[in-house]
Amino acid sequence: MWQSSHTVDATDAACPSAIYTMTSRPLYHISALQILSCGKQLQVWGGKAGAATYYDMIARDKEIVKVVLLLTGSIEGTKESVLEYISSFDKYKFLWQKDLATEYAAFMSTSPSLEVGAFAII
Repeated sequence: MWQSSHTVDATDAACPSAIYTMTSRPLYHISALQILSCGKQLQVWGGKAGAATYYDMIARDKEIVKVVLLLTGSIEGTKESVLEYISSFDKYKFLWQKDLATEYAAFMSTSPSLEVGAFAII
């Protein structure tokens, strides 16, 4: 995924409250935050000024809130499982933490052979 290495101040004139400073966040994350922020200001079609927004209507719906809470819990459970699985690879982290060229040169300096004990790998 593409990530910007620059700091970006993004302001949308339609959503003055959507001001974000991006340092290490990907650009798509900042865009999603702005879209969500603007969504909170969408007025109900044909409603009067100051009337409820779509966000307010959705947030009051008990079924939607229930599903969002269930989904959040499910994602958190999955997140824990994924983090546990990822940590199983910690024993191999030396592979990506050490310099490949240096380690390869050190290995080759030992003049390795394909013989292992009494067997030869063919």
